[in-house]
Amino acid sequence: MNLSNLKIGSRLALAFSVVIALLLVILGVATSVLNGLSSVMDSVVDDRYAQIALANKIKTMGDHGAVTIGRILLSTQPEQLKKYMDEYASIRAANTKNLADFETMLHTAEDKAQFEEQSKARKEYGVVVRKVFDLMAAGKRDDAMVVYQDEMAAPQQRYYALIDKMVARQSQSMLDDVATAKDNSRTAKLQMVGASVLAVLLGVLTAWTITRSITHPIQRAIDLAESVAAGNLTHNLGVQSKDEVGRLITALQHMVDSLHRIVSEVRTGADTISTAAHEVSQGNTDLSARTEQQASALEETASAMEQLTSAVKLSADNASQANQSAMSASTVATQGGQVVGRVIETMSTISTSSKKISDIIGVIDGIAFQTNILALNAAVEAARAGEQGRGFAVVAAEVRNLAQRSATAAKEIKSLIDASVNQVDEGSKMVEQAGVTMKQVVSSIKRVSEIVAEISASSREQSMGIEQVNSAILQMDDSTQRNAAMVEQGTASARALQDQATQLTHVVRSFAL
Repeated sequence: MNLSNLKIGSRLALAFSVVIALLLVILGVATSVLNGLSSVMDSVVDDRYAQIALANKIKTMGDHGAVTIGRILLSTQPEQLKKYMDEYASIRAANTKNLADFETMLHTAEDKAQFEEQSKARKEYGVVVRKVFDLMAAGKRDDAMVVYQDEMAAPQQRYYALIDKMVARQSQSMLDDVATAKDNSRTAKLQMVGASVLAVLLGVLTAWTITRSITHPIQRAIDLAESVAAGNLTHNLGVQSKDEVGRLITALQHMVDSLHRIVSEVRTGADTISTAAHEVSQGNTDLSARTEQQASALEETASAMEQLTSAVKLSADNASQANQSAMSASTVATQGGQVVGRVIETMSTISTSSKKISDIIGVIDGIAFQTNILALNAAVEAARAGEQGRGFAVVAAEVRNLAQRSATAAKEIKSLIDASVNQVDEGSKMVEQAGVTMKQVVSSIKRVSEIVAEISASSREQSMGIEQVNSAILQMDDSTQRNAAMVEQGTASARALQDQATQLTHVVRSFAL
């Protein structure tokens, strides 16, 4: 029978059952021994002792009878003689009864044979006694004394010798029974000691076996728990029993397997998080550097746009002044036909104005060129900005178109102004043609006035567009600054996450898988 498949309660019940069975065996042996001793002692007390006591009583009464016979022989008075004879008759009757009782106590053939011999001697002794009594009754004392002295001694001695032999035999039988009882007692002690030793050995063996069957699996469970507490998850205990401890070990093994799986998954996750956090931190660092570069570029772009805005505003102001000058020139040209005498002064004024306009047109052309360059740079920066720079790219494209138109108009104006300057230089030579030339001048100045008006309108539109571009760039710069701050926060968070992941990895690696 495999004890490990029994429940602990069943094992304990089995142990107590074995102990109880051993106690019952010892009790049975003790009872059997005690019954044997009791039987021997009962035999000694009830049989042997009673036989000896009765035999001694028979002998005592026989002695008393012999004394009474002597008294009868010595009696001289009839009353005395009758008294002693009655007394002897009473003694003989009582002794006869005692002998009958004694005969019933005899069981062995030797005792019965000895009793028959004693009875025979008693009868022979009784015959002599009866003969003496008859002589005494007949008044023949002397004859009675002769018979007593000559015939009674031998049967009497033989009778009493047999009584003594019977008493001695019963005494010896009692001693033999006592010796047997002592032998039985010693044997009983040995049997009790043997049974007790056997019971102790069986009890110790049973206790050791059952205790080991309980403590050994519990110790295995304790070793497993201490190993898990120390971080070692590599133990694998095979379940060898189906009792409560076996179920406990099975549950502990399932717990260790689950913990092994969880720690493995946590370790893998921690390594993955650590790697991802490191990559995120590195990416945020790179993104922070690029964001700082972009912010710096946006700051430069904003500064350039501020300069461009100032230049465009100055261009718009100059275009407005040019428009006013063109309007004044148109008025002067209209009045030129009426003030021919003042042609020289007017031509001088026109020459001066034309030179200013030429300078202004040069400035406008330079502004248009710079605007075109800035618009091109803004388009490039907008393309770099991606989705956030799409609106800015549209505005930059529009500004570039306006700059190209301004450049074209400025070139045309410059050409006209150059022609006007040449004509003014030749004006003195062509005074005679002043009327025709003035008409041409009036027409040209009207054209210039229209172009300058267009330039002024374009300059205003450029100013508005550049202001929008500047506002967009400022918004982009603010967004870039916030993005930089967010990137720094993300970097710090990624580093903190990496530190936590590293710490978690260190903690999980304390478990041995």
